[in-house]
Order: sequence, then C-alpha cells, then structure tokens
Amino acid sequence: MENARPYNGLMRRSAFLALALLVGLSSGCTKPRFRSGTPQDPIRYVFISRSDQDMPALLAIRAAETMAGEAATGANKMYRIERIAPVPATPEAQAAEVEKLIPSDPDGIVVMVNASPKLDAAIKKAVDKDIPVICMGADAPKSNRTAVCAPSDLAIGEELARQFLDAAKVRYGKVAILSTTPTGDDSMQARVRGADRHLRSSAPDLILLKPLYCEADSKKAAALIRKTVAETPDLKGLLLLGEWALAGKEAREALPDPKKVTTVAADISTDARELLRTGKLSRLVAPRCVEMGREAVKALEALRQETKFEFGAPIDTGYDVIYKDFA
Repeated sequence: MENARPYNGLMRRSAFLALALLVGLSSGCTKPRFRSGTPQDPIRYVFISRSDQDMPALLAIRAAETMAGEAATGANKMYRIERIAPVPATPEAQAAEVEKLIPSDPDGIVVMVNASPKLDAAIKKAVDKDIPVICMGADAPKSNRTAVCAPSDLAIGEELARQFLDAAKVRYGKVAILSTTPTGDDSMQARVRGADRHLRSSAPDLILLKPLYCEADSKKAAALIRKTVAETPDLKGLLLLGEWALAGKEAREALPDPKKVTTVAADISTDARELLRTGKLSRLVAPRCVEMGREAVKALEALRQETKFEFGAPIDTGYDVIYKDFA
C-alpha cells in the first residue's frame, strides 16, 4: 500500500509452519480430518465474524474463498466456506455460535476474536471434540486454540504509540488507552505493554494513564472516554486497541475533539475509515485481513492432511498504517 508504513512479520511464517507440521505439541492437537470433498461431503470451513458489519472478517473470508478455490482445483475436491455473523454483535454471541457448530463437526472453525476471555471456554470445547479452531485478528491462548493468524500484538501496541507521537507532535501531557479487561485478555494486554514500552522510550515525559477497561462494550467505552476527557484537561492522546472499540455508535460519538486529543486506533472497519476521513481519528493501524484469511485456510489444509498439528508459534500476518488521504 503506497504511503502506508508496513510492518512485515511474514518472513518467519514459513519456518513456523514447517516446524509446526514436523513437531506437534501436546496441547490442542487434533486428529486428521479426511472428508472426501465430494458435492455430497464437501470440506467445510466456518468463519465466525464479530458482526454482520465486520469488514476485517469479510475481507479475510473473501481471501479464504479464493484459497479454497485454488485448493479445490488442485485436489479436485469441493470446499464450502461458511460465514456466521452473531446477533447481537457480542463476544457471548460469538461463543454461543462456536458451541452450536460443534455437533455438525466442521473441518475447521475460524473465529475473528472479540474479547478472548469470553471465547476461551467455547473454543476449548470445540478443540476437545477434535475440531481445529483458528483464532484470527487477535489471540486467545488460554482457549487451547489450534493456531492463530494475526499481527503481533506487541508490535501493534508499539505502532499505535509511534503513530500517536508522529501525529500529535507532543512530548508532554497524558495519554489514555482503551482496552477490554484487566485480566484474561492476553492479546490486548500485550498491546498495552507495546504502547507503554514505546512511549517510555520515545517520550518519557508523557504520562500514560491506567488503561480504561470497557469489556468490549460500546456503551461502557463511551462512558469511560467521556469521563476521562472531562477529568483530564491535559489529555493529549487516546489509543484504541482493537476493532471492538468503535463497533458501537456510542463509542464513535464519544471520541474527543481532534483539535485537543489525538486518537489512533487498531482498526480497518468501514466506520473507522470514515472517522479517519473526517479527522476524528488521526491514524489507523490496520491488520492485513487478506493475509489472515489466506493463512487461515493454509493452516486448516495442513491440519486436515497431517498427523500432528499444533503450531509452535503464531502466524504473524502483519499490518499497515493508514493515513487520512488513503482511508
């Protein structure tokens, strides 16, 4: 993407995949899945998005369909890619969809992770039934998931802080971070650590406030943002750690005045791009959704055909930085 600053975490991916297929670890391993791939018995991969407006998931699923088509042509088999958009758009609804899929025994489930602590138990149930589950977009390591296709969370946090400093041109004042929960969400906690590390090293006179925890709830997010802005007259920045932060209109309407507070977000949704175009957001750190979808299908194909499956490390799919002129 021209004029977008890329982070390329893909160089080691092939090594990760090769190691995974050769080694196999004790947790999360699943048995080979040998559906025939005929019209009567297609190979079935199910993607669970965050909502019906989940743009990252839609982009990833389109890429997955392309990959499945290539695999079908090469192996003369039939694949079926399904998409489920939970209603309401909550982590609890996602978890319920995972559990509802278990009796139908799909060849693989791919979940665009929304607040991982609320998904852990459901994913573990599927894996325990020998159904491979790929986490996409963010990790849920406590779930025993089979693999994860996502950008490095530590790198995402660092990039959010870097883009805030570049856009705001400040070295004094206070910065707030909006996250999900104080415990259990390892993915968001890693992003907090990444942002904190970069701000401490690059702008030591800036004060990073304690993270705001909204439990991926738009109304709670809106209330926390408004409260923090009202109580912090020297607030200079707001870092939004995931797509869940702007999923509801309440949070979008609560964003602070961009003339006073610079807001950056880890997001690629249609709403986030519109906020970037109108100036409410200064930068987006956007996961490479097409890469996530392609890698998810590659992983599921490897899992379906091999004897041992557990990946030794996440598949780092990287990210791009999007600026206003390219939103």
